[in-house]
Amino acid sequence: MPALPADQRALLAAVIAAPDDDTPRLVYADWLDEHCDDVQANYIRESVRLARLPAGDPERPGLERRLTSVLEDNANEWAIALGCAPAATGMCYRRGFVHTIRYHRLDDCLRDGPAWFRSAPIQGLSLDSYVNGAAWRTLLQNPMLGRLRRLDVSGCRWTDEELRDLAKQPHLTRLEVLDLGDVPDDEVWVGLSEVVRSRHLTGLRAVYFGDPATPGPDFGVPRAWLFLTRRFNKRFGDRWGNRRPPPPVWC
Repeated sequence: MPALPADQRALLAAVIAAPDDDTPRLVYADWLDEHCDDVQANYIRESVRLARLPAGDPERPGLERRLTSVLEDNANEWAIALGCAPAATGMCYRRGFVHTIRYHRLDDCLRDGPAWFRSAPIQGLSLDSYVNGAAWRTLLQNPMLGRLRRLDVSGCRWTDEELRDLAKQPHLTRLEVLDLGDVPDDEVWVGLSEVVRSRHLTGLRAVYFGDPATPGPDFGVPRAWLFLTRRFNKRFGDRWGNRRPPPPVWC
């Protein structure tokens, strides 16, 4: 891992500490300019500008294409310069910095993820392969997840016990979106109820898990599911079950 200059580490720490504030990002862009990296500096500034444009602004399509081209040419080099492995299944940038990282294998995530969390304002994590109970608990107990706003584990399979483990984690208070994939809710309704009632997941605003079952004993679904459905409706509105919004055009 390269030894980053102290001032660069401090500037990155400021970006990580205030992920919603553009000012530390633009200050870091100025530092890059002073250290002969005008390409990345301009990428950060233009990404911030893109985020501020209204959805239908005519400038957006061309700017999105230019920024995508810059990423294709430079993303791996930028990652390596920070001491991060660029071999994650995917890296999503927002406002000039890596926002979400995606892995197929949990061991890759546990090995490479900490460097990303030290170097970028990571707020999203995606895993697209099965994670068994012991490995799931290892992941959940990692304090780096305390900064997450979105956890996408839609490629995994779930049990009530594993969802109860999720509900017990005290450091996931920032989590806003949880995507469990297409899991039949009549198989994990107990675990889902623990997630919804968790005193730790207070920031949760959406939970996706596939097609909601038709409540009622005539369909083999526990009667308690009816009450859970009401709880979902009250807390999440239409942001639960299989009602996922379309992915963003550009991130």
